[in-house]
Amino acid sequence: MYNEDHFSIGQLEQLIQDQTERVNIGTFWFIAGLFFILIGLHRSLELASLGIGTVLFGLEKIINGNSLRSRYSKILSQYYLPAEIDCLKCGNNLELDLQERVSGKYFCPFCNQTFRFTIEPE
Repeated sequence: MYNEDHFSIGQLEQLIQDQTERVNIGTFWFIAGLFFILIGLHRSLELASLGIGTVLFGLEKIINGNSLRSRYSKILSQYYLPAEIDCLKCGNNLELDLQERVSGKYFCPFCNQTFRFTIEPE
């Protein structure tokens, strides 16, 4: 597994994306399993039991993917600014680049102000 104390922002974002894909795959298998159950109830118990196994496989992917995605998102939010924020002074929506997110310092072109944040982990 990964050592959570040594993630870069890019690694965290990739891990979150990987877990999102895992949840999507799990959702596919969950729905496919439901389909097998429905067909199996009318045709054969073997197909229905295959559907139950497929549903459980999909659920495992969804649950684990959501759990890990949530944990990685929490780590990311503890140490870095989000990708989009509203300016503290004028309220305009700003998209922050990687350097701004990591440094906690951003410039708002709408009100011509620079802001600096210090993020303290919980």
